[in-house]
Amino acid sequence: MHVITLSGSKKFKHQFERVNAFLTLQGNIVISLAFFEQSDGFKLTQEQVELLGDLHLKKIDMSDELFVIDVDGYIGNQTRKEIEYAEKNGKRIRYYSSFAKNTNEHRQMELWEQALNLIAGTIKRAQYETWFKDTKAKYDGETFFIDCANDFSKDWLYTHYSPLILKAAEQVTENDKVKIAFRSSKQTSETIDKSRVTLIKD
Repeated sequence: MHVITLSGSKKFKHQFERVNAFLTLQGNIVISLAFFEQSDGFKLTQEQVELLGDLHLKKIDMSDELFVIDVDGYIGNQTRKEIEYAEKNGKRIRYYSSFAKNTNEHRQMELWEQALNLIAGTIKRAQYETWFKDTKAKYDGETFFIDCANDFSKDWLYTHYSPLILKAAEQVTENDKVKIAFRSSKQTSETIDKSRVTLIKD
């Protein structure tokens, strides 16, 4: 369990709430902002702004970590001061931009793993080991982009397993409009010396 102070622009109220909930459910004590005047449409006096700034530094003193809400990389002057203060006092610093990216990638991996589990339960083990075991996928909210080992496996999955994959994708995303797209991560095997290979036609 750690004590974590959140820092960032007050216009990012939604992101503050999301991170607060996530970190709290991990068993941490989270110290957030008391006011989101830029999000809620009210103004503070300069004296109140300075008071809150001083209080926030004291919150950092009480914390093990500073978590910076830097949506789209935005860091304001006050937040920058708090980062410098945290660095000076040896506090761990994490950033929302990295958190959001890692969380999204983890979620994509989880969805594909769930889809693979459904697929594995409907086909023979040998088929799964041959065609699905080494696949990876990314989901952008609309389409699963499935990375196959090579062009041959890409074509085989598309031709023989599209309905099965689509059904699994619908179940794990709860989206009956989900799409799937196949792509190969590398080319097929080495070039063959055709002078040594003969195709006999019936």
